[in-house]
Amino acid sequence: MEAQKETIYEDKDFQCYKIGRIGVIKIIKNIFEIVTDLPESSNFIGVMNDLENDKTVDAILLLNEKKSLGNEEYLTYMKQVLAHNEMGKEWSNIEITNRKTRTRELVILNTIITKIVLSEKLIVTGLRGEIVTPFFGAALATDIRFATEDVVFLLSHLQMNIHPSGALPFFLPRYIGHAKASQILFNREKVTVTEAMELGIIQEILPIENYEELCIEKINRILLKGENVISCTKKLLNFNFEDLDNYLGMEECNYIRR
Repeated sequence: MEAQKETIYEDKDFQCYKIGRIGVIKIIKNIFEIVTDLPESSNFIGVMNDLENDKTVDAILLLNEKKSLGNEEYLTYMKQVLAHNEMGKEWSNIEITNRKTRTRELVILNTIITKIVLSEKLIVTGLRGEIVTPFFGAALATDIRFATEDVVFLLSHLQMNIHPSGALPFFLPRYIGHAKASQILFNREKVTVTEAMELGIIQEILPIENYEELCIEKINRILLKGENVISCTKKLLNFNFEDLDNYLGMEECNYIRR
């Protein structure tokens, strides 16, 4: 018998629901409002906490609609916080003018990343469309990553002359080594889904049609391994959390205005 969808929370920017033993959080649009608006971010983190504390949930699937983590939204957001905001101009001389919003973005996103890493649940990402720098990094904090055929990781920080956020400089070298990570972070405009698969950044490319159902199916297969296996393995894999905590503290103290 197919598990029924049980809605937990829904607004214009994201949804949360349960399907069997899996909690799903789907980003609909306006991700930068979620990570800069205090009530919206509180709702989002509250949903994460509810799923973490729900003993009937063994895994959390993070999904995004095609344009919700893309470059258009990132550019719109950065134009709100930077003095240099004319499209088509070089982003060489920038100044953060809306520091409160910029600070919220980095701190809230880092809080979400920390919760992902410390979670005892299996955290899986199902990616679609463009994924800009901060959410490229956040995706690497999860345990397993699936992607549709249209996914492309954009190194948007290079275009905007800002530091790579979302803990991307922390996670990426741990997957592909320091040399390859440096080459990507300094020189690449994008990483295609095929390249990401070859680098081991994602585990599987799924067809766009029915991709959510396929993610659910694959997660359920993993859950057959048992709750103890998953929670203990996660703790062992993330034993060096103190390194991440120190990294996030350094980023927030030293790069919050860059």
